Amino acid sequence: MSGVVDPFDVVRRQGPRPDAVTDDELARTRARFAELTGLDLGTGEPAPLVVPLEPHRTRRSPRRRLLPAVAVAAVAALVAFVVTVGSDDPPSDVATAPAPELLGDLADVAAARPDPPADWGQQYLRVNQQLRTANSVPGVSGIVPTTVEGIVERWMARDGTWVDDAGQLTVTTERPSPIDLSNGLDTFSTTSPPGTQEGQLDATALAALPTDTSELAAYLDEASADSDDPEFDAAYTLDALLEQPALPSAVRAGLMRVLADDPTVRQAEGTFSGRSSVVATVVFPDRQLVLTFDATTGALLRSQIVATAPIAAEADAQPGDLILERTIDQSGLVAELGDRP
Repeated sequence: MSGVVDPFDVVRRQGPRPDAVTDDELARTRARFAELTGLDLGTGEPAPLVVPLEPHRTRRSPRRRLLPAVAVAAVAALVAFVVTVGSDDPPSDVATAPAPELLGDLADVAAARPDPPADWGQQYLRVNQQLRTANSVPGVSGIVPTTVEGIVERWMARDGTWVDDAGQLTVTTERPSPIDLSNGLDTFSTTSPPGTQEGQLDATALAALPTDTSELAAYLDEASADSDDPEFDAAYTLDALLEQPALPSAVRAGLMRVLADDPTVRQAEGTFSGRSSVVATVVFPDRQLVLTFDATTGALLRSQIVATAPIAAEADAQPGDLILERTIDQSGLVAELGDRP
């Protein structure tokens, strides 16, 4: 915590808690702050929970795997397969008139790209992420809508294990708090076992995904069948797959054609960081998933989830609120966990 104001030290210096705060309230506060910061409220030591990296979703049962996990392959030497999508310019989307052929044309571009090498060791993503969540804040009654933002790095192993590392995160609340969080939070790391997130496949399953549009659509429906919101989770799985640099070119193109074939998906030209882009908006009753692609390569540049109606489960999000934004600064294939392109 060197060089970072410790908000828990501020709490401790405030002395005993008010009598109006019950033990249950204190326990809930400690648990939610452990989830937010990775620290224990009472001791300041690392806690087992960390900042959530995904929007709120409810599962009925664990997700079924398509294929069994494979052992991690030994990698003797691997030249990094790098796709850099960042820019020094501030990101922006400027959508123009709808053009129904855009996604189909973009799929042709993606299909013509070379496949990634088969002997990759780890997939790597560097994402600038902003997440809306809900937390209990000391000194503030009720659940407070909170925004957590910063750089998150993800390594995806051949066996389907994902490791997320975050540097210093910025936390802002929509209601004033006596705890100063303006200096951000310390670094944390979390590991997701194979198959616990949308689109989280091992190398064999990733390479075996179908390329036919109807088969891909059926796969997405099956993969999200155990969700309380299967239509949204199918689209979110598609988004998660498109982020991955090891995805075969024909599968990437097929996923774009799934979007192109859906008459409810809005397609438009735009600009992103000064470059030509294609914007696909997937519409749901209470939210939209907005995907921005590089028009010249087909690479996914950014995904956004925006509320279009009040959503209690997303920290009481209101229409227009940004629930999640992931801007991909860099993606590539590297040899080992911790390596960067």
